[in-house]
Amino acid sequence: MDTPMPAIIIVAYNRTEPLKRLLDSLLRAKYPAQPIPLIISIDKSESARVADLAEGFHWPYGKKEVVKHNEHKGLLKHLLYMLSLAETYEDLIVLEDDLAVSPYFYSFARQALAFYGSAPDVAGVSLYHYSLSESSLLKFDPLDDSSSVYFMQYPSSWGFAINKKQALAFLESYNSGSLNYFIKEPLFIKNWPAQSWKRFMTSYLIKRDNYFVFPRLSLTTNFSPAGTHIPCNMELFHVPIQTADMLYRFIPFEQSMAVYDSYFEMTPACLNKRTPLFTGYNFELDLQGCKDLTASDAPYVLTTRHTLHPLFSFASEMKPLLLNVVNNEAGKDIFFTLKEHVTENPGKIHYGHAEYLHRYSHKILSGRFSFLKYFYFYILYDLKLFFGKFLK
Repeated sequence: MDTPMPAIIIVAYNRTEPLKRLLDSLLRAKYPAQPIPLIISIDKSESARVADLAEGFHWPYGKKEVVKHNEHKGLLKHLLYMLSLAETYEDLIVLEDDLAVSPYFYSFARQALAFYGSAPDVAGVSLYHYSLSESSLLKFDPLDDSSSVYFMQYPSSWGFAINKKQALAFLESYNSGSLNYFIKEPLFIKNWPAQSWKRFMTSYLIKRDNYFVFPRLSLTTNFSPAGTHIPCNMELFHVPIQTADMLYRFIPFEQSMAVYDSYFEMTPACLNKRTPLFTGYNFELDLQGCKDLTASDAPYVLTTRHTLHPLFSFASEMKPLLLNVVNNEAGKDIFFTLKEHVTENPGKIHYGHAEYLHRYSHKILSGRFSFLKYFYFYILYDLKLFFGKFLK
């Protein structure tokens, strides 16, 4: 008897064009020969257009079900409902309606769930790869370790796969109320709306010391149209997606040399695998300068903030910044120090400023004048990094 295939679950509300784009991308994807369930769950809205589109959509790969909710759930309760479907379908691939998928998203999700489904450190599989850190809006490049994935104590709602055991464990924790107030919650998510599923899942991952698996090449991209939590179209999180078939190399969590915390900073245990410099020290990483350093008991920090009396200091020439530390590049831009010697407050991010700079620099880069391209690379790019880190 064939093993049931992961069900594809779509979260929809009142956006017709984004849903159509997602459905079209699903039709272009590659699937195994077995039947694949598709569930389109539509939150209650004033318009029937989304329901009409879903009901008229032909799904040639298996059974299609359209669920129309009679009461408005909001995004959080809608996602919780979707996770409860793991009782029926065992393995789920959850897609919000503002996404488009790679032709190979199903293959990656299925293989990753098979490999990591019973791993005690893993709570889910992201289909999205972050090119920017959500804690700082700076460029995010996880270090290579020859595998196809990295791990982060942070979820992705922009396409993820999860099995029954993982989904029900999160739902049990959420329903207990233990995730409502959590002092170790990252600074940048403390003011997120109460309807944010990612906020609760992040708290869950930190409390359990669990991680999401992330692909190094994204299997989804986020179009970020205007919606419940986004006032206007944003380009910040548009990413390239996988367009050719490939063999995925998965490794156990404990063997990975690319493990990151909820601030998109490498974990100390992972960094210690790459360099012996900090062996014996209790420390954390803060290369983006965004952490609340009082939330951890570690007395030492590796940071880019101004500090007094650093024990070690490094350059910032190599990218990503962590390579300067791994290669022990001498300089005065990155510091290993006691937290009490840090003299600079954490930086704050502003999505509006970052989006403006992103759009402006993109238009200049695509222009015909080479001197403007030069201006972009050598001036605007540095300004973008600076403002993404420090603007309020």
